[in-house]
Amino acid sequence: MGNTKKPKIAVLGAGVIGSAICKCLVSEGYEVTATRRKLEKSKSLEKAGIRVIADNRLAAEEADLVLFTVKPFQVIPLVLEVSEGIRGKICISMAAALELSLLCKVLPDVKWVRGMTNTCAIVKKAFTVYTPSKSLSSEDLSMVEDLLHTMGLVEMVEERFMDPLTAMSGSGPAYIYTVIEALTYGGLRVGIPRDLACKAAASTAIGASELLLSADVHPAELRDQVATPGGTTIEGLYELEEAKIRTAFMRAISAATERGHQLAEQIRKQALQQITESMQPKE
Repeated sequence: MGNTKKPKIAVLGAGVIGSAICKCLVSEGYEVTATRRKLEKSKSLEKAGIRVIADNRLAAEEADLVLFTVKPFQVIPLVLEVSEGIRGKICISMAAALELSLLCKVLPDVKWVRGMTNTCAIVKKAFTVYTPSKSLSSEDLSMVEDLLHTMGLVEMVEERFMDPLTAMSGSGPAYIYTVIEALTYGGLRVGIPRDLACKAAASTAIGASELLLSADVHPAELRDQVATPGGTTIEGLYELEEAKIRTAFMRAISAATERGHQLAEQIRKQALQQITESMQPKE
């Protein structure tokens, strides 16, 4: 954005992900207001230079750009609550499974963006994907990219990939932690102290990932560079193949994606009901 003044940001619902996003933004010079119901739990946010209030309407009205970081079933009611303060603004929903069409249906005069990140935003290493509505200009998209880049890597994707990427990247840290835990137990089994085994496993995961991203090659190429004839690596890989480790991960992603589709349908029905109820005249 160059010397362009950064937009004022409101993050509505500063839970785990919301708080991480707030801290990423304020560390890059954004003026951030966060909302949460229990203000007594906001000391770490305030210490980071984030204004924390309980008034969603006020936060939305004062902001130039608004992020919704609440649970999917809470988004539509919250959008309706702050509707007068967000018309014409860029609004980013970080809720899983909530389609752009539903967001545009409830408030069509908002520049909607659907996003998904993960808990790695806490250390600015998240992989964040997003899909913008057609109402965003190139300048708007640049603003969104700059904002999301504060959390780590960013990529704009077609909306049809959002649910599978939620299953893969949004849930992904849990899978990686399971791998690191398994490697740690392997180290324990051969006599390595727990702390050292965990540090070695986690550091290796970081290094391997960084190398893969920088090399821009298929993972198999880098794996084959490590596996030498008659060496230790090939013995370990043989055991992993015997355990069908790749099949297990593929099944995990497929199962999580299918569950995501089921949740998306539930959320869609619930959102449509919420929208319908909001349109009914009040007595």
